[in-house]
Amino acid sequence: MTRMRDAPGVKITVPLADESGPAAENIWADPVTETTFRVRNVPTHAYDLSNEDTIEAHEADDGRLTFDHVVGRGGHSTYRLIPASGLDRSAFDERWAALADEGCSYESTTGGHRYAIDVPPHADIHAVYGLLEQGEDDGVWEFEEGHCGHKVD
Repeated sequence: MTRMRDAPGVKITVPLADESGPAAENIWADPVTETTFRVRNVPTHAYDLSNEDTIEAHEADDGRLTFDHVVGRGGHSTYRLIPASGLDRSAFDERWAALADEGCSYESTTGGHRYAIDVPPHADIHAVYGLLEQGEDDGVWEFEEGHCGHKVD
């Protein structure tokens, strides 16, 4: 099983617009300058944001760093998987192996109800997308795109 490394750095709050989920997500980032940071984990809820992106943040009234906008892309893509209800873990692991072979890693929410997938710049995005679609077609998971940072034809 491939997972993201422990993400050091500072915590940045990303406000979320989707009213059906949490109001905000906390991500980890490393300082680049006083107001810019490099994302060090895979967002599990925020859209248009990926691992290794450079972002700008400000200190909010409550003292927390709060996301403003992306200032540079790191070339990674983010997808999210929601395993099928009652899915045997071995079925997930079997499908995950092919994504890991493509260089993908993941972070999961508590209980493994949602997986945030990091697709690194060197991965074949078309092969990864095909594997994600096949897993969905076979009823193993549902998936969504959080951000595609790869150049696609």
